[in-house]
Amino acid sequence: MSSYQKRRRGAKIRYGIVEEAAQRDAARNGRKAEVLLTSYIQAHEDSTKWIIDEINECPYERTGAKIRAGLEKPDVVIYDKSSGKECGLISLKCCVDFRTGFNQIKRCSLKNFSTEFEVPVIIQALLRKYTYERKKFLLKGKKYTQDELDGLTSYLNIKRKALLLSAFTGQAKKSKANWLLLHQWTPPNWEKNVAKKGRSELISMQDILGIFDKITVSYSRYGTITFGAGITLQRKGGDKGKDSANDLQFKMRTFPLLKALGRL
Repeated sequence: MSSYQKRRRGAKIRYGIVEEAAQRDAARNGRKAEVLLTSYIQAHEDSTKWIIDEINECPYERTGAKIRAGLEKPDVVIYDKSSGKECGLISLKCCVDFRTGFNQIKRCSLKNFSTEFEVPVIIQALLRKYTYERKKFLLKGKKYTQDELDGLTSYLNIKRKALLLSAFTGQAKKSKANWLLLHQWTPPNWEKNVAKKGRSELISMQDILGIFDKITVSYSRYGTITFGAGITLQRKGGDKGKDSANDLQFKMRTFPLLKALGRL
């Protein structure tokens, strides 16, 4: 029996695939989607014109596209073929459905997280307990005093804008994403739909970050650190028990994010 056919009792099926597996496949096909989107824009496929029009920084007839190599946040870069000017730096995320999408938007080790955000030693200790002791449910573990939780919340609120800016746009000095393209991955012929407007949402990072101005960091009823609008900070897990399973990761639920933006 294939992994797609194996499913727990009550698991949902999408496109003939167990939903959890479909969500994983959507994320895993992200790189292929980037290549396809780039090629479609380069070829001036009609299905891509709406993207160039919404970015509105370069005439469509002069538009080119390229993959951004390395660890920088932008996946696809739109540029003016005449001047070479970069007009739109797109972070692309694939999900099965906007109402159920759950994507990783940033992942890093606790060491790198602490360096990037100048995390005090006492807060590092709390985050280490949160990840290395494998306590997925922060508040249910009963290993944190209220003072510790208040201190962690205070720190995260102080750093909230920097944390979200890095998670969504990237920390690279050379370039940062200024657009998020969400694509609904719909097999078996999903490749043909990568750039179609009916299957995608293009959102400026400025609009995304703006919705968090009045939202404070808190904890879900399960104890997950939440920034609101579907954004959480949690232990990565998985990875067959490797140390990388203890990494911190920012996750994005597409439905509450799009709802907060007035897109759903």
